[in-house]
Amino acid sequence: MEVLAISYDDLPIHLKNCLKAKNLQTIHGLCAGEWIRSLPSLTNLRRLEILSCTESHKELLAGSLIKLKLLVELLLEGDGGFPSLCTLSSLDHLLWLVITATGDSIFKLNGPAPKRVEDLPPNLSRLSIDGCEPMHYPIEMLGKLPCLRFIHIDENSYDPSNDYEVWHMKHGDFPHLQVLEILYVKRLQEWIVDKGALPRLRILRVISCHTLKMLPDGLRHVSTLQQLSIGTDSTLERRVKRDTGEDWDKIKHVPLIEQPSSRPFDVMEELSRLLCHRCFTGVANIA
Repeated sequence: MEVLAISYDDLPIHLKNCLKAKNLQTIHGLCAGEWIRSLPSLTNLRRLEILSCTESHKELLAGSLIKLKLLVELLLEGDGGFPSLCTLSSLDHLLWLVITATGDSIFKLNGPAPKRVEDLPPNLSRLSIDGCEPMHYPIEMLGKLPCLRFIHIDENSYDPSNDYEVWHMKHGDFPHLQVLEILYVKRLQEWIVDKGALPRLRILRVISCHTLKMLPDGLRHVSTLQQLSIGTDSTLERRVKRDTGEDWDKIKHVPLIEQPSSRPFDVMEELSRLLCHRCFTGVANIA
């Protein structure tokens, strides 16, 4: 058996033994539970999706996931107990990581925050994090990852209080990033993009980042940018208004500029599409 795509609770007793199959490569849509203890024995596992994670699963998850050395895609959803990027840094084959917190409050990841780029999974290609503490994925450090092509960050539950910050993307940062989507990043007050950063960026979406008062001037140098979406922020919407907006000169080279009526990118919808087309192997282009 190579694919298991059924809720664990729905499995008959005799089929639960499938989780012991040494050649199992994909587990999709199982709720977290004691079965996680069996993960280290699944040495050929490539794709793993676990739902309904909680704080009670944090030790099980952290201890088991780091032993899946061939893991390529990891999707975790629930209201806590997620491992930190540091915890997963030894997974050299990990290309896609999706962590989605379903609760109403921000969650800390289980493990230390990264202090250097070596603390991150080295070959990440696609990263999506919703509802988790931003200290665990510092944007400047992510910029040093050589293979990163897609980033989706949603901080809707995070209240920064006075913890505002400046993002500075330097020359050479994000060398292969093609899609960047930031939603409700209320801690972002200033964003600097140096010439030579984001050299392959194609799609940028900035949704409800209310403390960000202007787009970075360096976007004028990102000649690859094909699509820009600015949503539900009156200041930025005014600044990108054609011909008259203060930021128009920075983005006038972009062929498609969308505003509030545009539907934000749905990372799980895109993920489902990719799963259906079996597009997860290798480090391929986003398009």
